[in-house]
Formats: sequence, C-alpha cells, structure tokens
Amino acid sequence: MCLVGGSLRGRPAELGQEWQSVNVDQTDPITGMSCVASAACVGTDLNGDIVTSTDPTGPATDWTVTQVDSNGGSGVALESVACRTGLCVAGDVEGSVVTSTTAGGGAAKWTVTPVGAAPITAMACPSKALCVGGDAAGLDRSLRRQPWRRTVPHHGDIVSVDAALRRRRW
Repeated sequence: MCLVGGSLRGRPAELGQEWQSVNVDQTDPITGMSCVASAACVGTDLNGDIVTSTDPTGPATDWTVTQVDSNGGSGVALESVACRTGLCVAGDVEGSVVTSTTAGGGAAKWTVTPVGAAPITAMACPSKALCVGGDAAGLDRSLRRQPWRRTVPHHGDIVSVDAALRRRRW
C-alpha cells in the first residue's frame, strides 16, 4: 500500500491495482503521511490537524481529523510526520515538534514542544529511541526521549530526512 499527501492512495500498478483518490480531510491539504503498517496511518495538514486511520484503504469516513497543534485557536500548519509502533512525531511551521504514543487517542494524547524557530520540514524516526528532524537551520535530534538538540548546523532548507539504525558488531 502507498499513500500520498493530497488524498491520493493506492497500491503500485505492478501489484495490479489502480490509484484512487479519497478526500480524507475536507478542508486542508495533507502535508505529510506515515504508516506503521497497512492498518495504521497518520497524516498532517496545514491547519494543525492529525488525520488517522486504522483502515487507510477504506472510505473517507474511516479517517479521523483531530486538531493537535494550535496557537490561540487557529491551527499551526504541520509540515512533516514520522511514526513507529508506539510513537508519532510531527514538525510544525513554528519550529515545534508534536508527539504522541497514542496517535489515534485524540488531541489530549499529543504534546507540542518548541524546538527552534524554523519550520520543521522533514522527520524520521528509525526507532522509538531516536528521531531526526530537519529545518532551514540544520538537523535536530531527540535520543531516548531526551530534549531535542541541534546536531548538524546547515544553511538552506532540509526537506527530506531518512534515518536507519546500524547494528554494531563487537
């Protein structure tokens, strides 16, 4: 299964199925998507909403839209999201990370933590112990739920991050 922001989803053509378009968020475009498995997906939008589904190939009614990031009532755009079993982390345009260990549990299950001032446009979490977020100022990381910190200074937008854990052989 593949999901694409902007409400497009489906399976690659080589698997014999066509792409289909489903409007899961009636008001705002989807800006990020992360699926832990084919039965659990979390997306972000421009209004500080998380969209979640435990049946992402079902109809639009199988998706729930929940505002989790707001600033005085108006939503703060979420730019990126990465999920693992038991952890989802999103980045917003004000430089905050939004985290949950129960993504589909409603707004109260999400926590907003300021990290910097630049929009966090990329996020990767190769494990529950490590997440990496990218913005216009460089890479930030959180290791074993410690506070986020700048690790790689950079000048220019980081728009995509992928991280993998490497096992050490002793």
